[in-house]
Amino acid sequence: MLCKTACLSICIFFCALQPMAQNITFGNVSPQDFNTSKLKVDTTKGAIIISDVGVSTFEGNNKGWFTLVFKHKKRILILNKNAFDLAKVEIPLYKSTTSNNEEAIDKVRGSTYNLVDGKVVETKLNTDGIFKDNYDKNHVVKKFSM
Repeated sequence: MLCKTACLSICIFFCALQPMAQNITFGNVSPQDFNTSKLKVDTTKGAIIISDVGVSTFEGNNKGWFTLVFKHKKRILILNKNAFDLAKVEIPLYKSTTSNNEEAIDKVRGSTYNLVDGKVVETKLNTDGIFKDNYDKNHVVKKFSM
């Protein structure tokens, strides 16, 4: 009986987390977002991961089948150069050697926000800065930095 109660409690906890995770907003960065004095977190690591949310869904495609769509949103406050590696993104993708098909990423968007003279300055990701490296015969890696 105790085991069933513990499992139910864990399931309810994860179900309760689901709606909270989906309500995270992105954009609209203000100068107050750069103020870490009110945060009770360890800032010695060089960055604070504010949110990291991913959602997978299936959508019908034009081949009469389904496509897996994964949407990922991440917001990081980088405090110093020790955390610059967090601004690097690598996305591994599968490619078929027999049919010349390759997984693809679409609609990549990103912005870097900097506080300059008390004002927030946005720099959008240039899609020309997305590179593809061959990893092995069945995998490629798309890479970019923010």
